[in-house]
This record gives sequence, structure tokens and C-alpha cells, in this order.
Amino acid sequence: MDAPSPAQELVAALTRASAALEAGDFEAADGDMTAAADLCRRLQSAGVTVPASELTRLRELYEKCGVALARVGQELNAASFEGEHQRRGLETYLAATNRRR
Repeated sequence: MDAPSPAQELVAALTRASAALEAGDFEAADGDMTAAADLCRRLQSAGVTVPASELTRLRELYEKCGVALARVGQELNAASFEGEHQRRGLETYLAATNRRR
């Protein structure tokens, strides 16, 4: 059995990262993206380039991961504001309740 090429390893790592992001498994996605980044650094240090035939797939995965990360960021941002809105609502309620006494 032939060992996968570095480009195939990179595609595999980004595919796993993309799937993990979609599933909400941020720890796994982080590990896969870290592995992909490490592989890119090693390839660059070794002067190895990714074959042109693999670039389209890598760009697609890159964009898919970027979209997924943006979505996660928006969800986390919305969740943080939700907590802030709840806190403000409770403070307003308590202030109004205390004024009535």
C-alpha cells in the first residue's frame, strides 16, 4: 500500500476539520486544523509544492472551513449577547420591582 502524498494528507486533514466544524466538535476541528497547518509548514520548509491537480480541492476545503469558522464565530457572538441581554433584562426587572416597594 502506498503512503498518501503530502497533498492527500492535507486534503484529509482539512476534510476532517470541515466535518468536525459542521458537527460542532471544535476540539477535533482545532486538532485537525493544527495538523494541517503543521503539514503546510513542513512542506514549505522542505520546498515541496502541492500539485496543481490538488489545488482546486484544497481551495474548496479552505473556503468551506472559512465559512464554517465564520458561522461558529457568529453563533458564539450571538450567544454572548444573549447572555448579556438576559442579564440586562433581569437587572431591569429587579430595578423595577425594587422601585415598587
